[in-house]
Formats: sequence, C-alpha cells, structure tokens
Amino acid sequence: PRPHSQHWGGFSLESIGPTSTTPGKVRIELGFIGAHADIGGGYKDDEQGLSRVALNWMVQQAVSAGVKMKAIDPIPLEQVVLHDQSNVIRVGDPRIVVPEENPLGGDPPRIEYVFAEDRNVSGAVSGTRQRDMGFDNNSMTHADTYSFITWTPRDPEQLEKGTALDPRTLGNVTGTVDLPAYLEWLRESLRANDYKL
Repeated sequence: PRPHSQHWGGFSLESIGPTSTTPGKVRIELGFIGAHADIGGGYKDDEQGLSRVALNWMVQQAVSAGVKMKAIDPIPLEQVVLHDQSNVIRVGDPRIVVPEENPLGGDPPRIEYVFAEDRNVSGAVSGTRQRDMGFDNNSMTHADTYSFITWTPRDPEQLEKGTALDPRTLGNVTGTVDLPAYLEWLRESLRANDYKL
C-alpha cells in the first residue's frame, strides 16, 4: 500500500549504516520500542517510561565518552504505555490487516486495506523496510518487539461510533510494554556488544 504523501508514513527513513567503534568516529544505531516521542520524550510525565529507556542509554554513552552529565530520572520498573500516531491506532496490533470498504475506489469489490505503516529505509545493514530492517550489533528488530507488547484492543468497524473499542476515543496509547522483560532483553543484548544501559 502507498501512504499518503503528506502523512509521516510517506517519508522514507535513512539509516546511519554499520556500527563503528573507532575513537572519534563512534556510530551506533539501535532499535528501541516506541513511537518517535516514546524514544525522544514529549509525552506527559506519567507516560514517559519508554523515553527514559533511550535517554538512559544515551546518557550512559555520553558518560562513557567522558562527558559530565546531570543525574536523570530512573527508568520505571513496571509496565509502561506505548504510543503510536500511525494507522496502528486504527487496527491495534500492527500484524492485523483490516479490510475497509472504500466508496471512492480500490480493488474490486471496492475494498481497501488498513495496513500498519512500513516505511522505506535506505542505508540499513540489512532490509529495505522499517519492519525488516536489521542491525549489525544485536540490536532489537521490529520482530523482537512483539514479545514485550500487549496491544490495546481496537475495532476499526467501530470507528467514530463512540464505543469502548472506537479507535478515535482510545487516543494514541496503543498498548503496554512489559518493561522489566524489555530491560532484561536490552541488558543481555547490549552487554554482548559492550553497550551499557
């Protein structure tokens, strides 16, 4: 499926490519669970659990490089919410493909499908799409994330009906992440490559 050209899903991603640990040229690309603001922060305080994971890793990298850093908030040790602004909001679990009637066209019998976004990626170590992109440093791939996520039930057929499963009334919280299990996976995986969390 082709994303709308004005939607974020229409923009390709650019990978930084292979890892480099050469002093002065360190380059590390890792996969973390979460929407853009789940990684970089931006949600209200009680919904920032996932952003603290990435932030703690970045601070540790800076400290390892000799940068003095202020103390930061600890990572919460319970389940935290997962956000999404893509069309996963409509379907819940992104592995689900939902048929949708489209009076304006589409394949016979005028059906379109709601797919989870999967952007093009250029320059990745392996893969050409967001969902099949691989890394050379034992980092988390898209497929790895599913074992840590419990998806919020949604029903695209309830769209704009105001029911408990109406995707629009549920907002952009699309699930929860088992943070203790996720952190343990990261610690084991990153330790294998001398990247601390």
